[in-house]
Amino acid sequence: MFVSNLPKLLLTLNIQYFADEPPADDSSAGEENPAPTYTEQDFQTRLQEELAKAKADHENEVATARTEAEKLAKMTADQKATYELEKREQELATKEQKIAARELRSETLNMLADAKYNLPAEVIDLVLGADAETTTKNIETFKQVFDVAVQKSVEERLAGKSPSSGTPTTQNGQLDVIREQFAKALGGGF
Repeated sequence: MFVSNLPKLLLTLNIQYFADEPPADDSSAGEENPAPTYTEQDFQTRLQEELAKAKADHENEVATARTEAEKLAKMTADQKATYELEKREQELATKEQKIAARELRSETLNMLADAKYNLPAEVIDLVLGADAETTTKNIETFKQVFDVAVQKSVEERLAGKSPSSGTPTTQNGQLDVIREQFAKALGGGF
């Protein structure tokens, strides 16, 4: 009898009670950032815009291919071979430029991390040049400016505190307390 009523029991089971969050309350009219609502018309308008954009892109590709085909049809076999060779050379040159740019970026990151410069990687876009020589000059210039700015900042911070004469009590006092605590923790003394 239980098995025959099982489909009926499953249909009446409210599985919302097992959800992680309680059901949304419709009394959220006073929210600062209500979720945007879209109508069917908004959706259709957006869909039509995207379809028109995709169609225009496709038509441009087809027109470019057609122009290319017409151009090739008018050429002799030697001209076609020369044209194809030039086209491949251009593509190869573009790929080589991209690879060179990636290698330069990688080398620049290595230089920034080098102990000689010890600069954060976030400055890469500021120092990256057209070639390795320009990039190295940019890094060196940036390093000089950066070091001067850091030194100035350190001096400004230290200028606010006058050095005490004799036995400084505050810093050494704290240091002594820390030493004592460390010695106690180790079970010995200094």
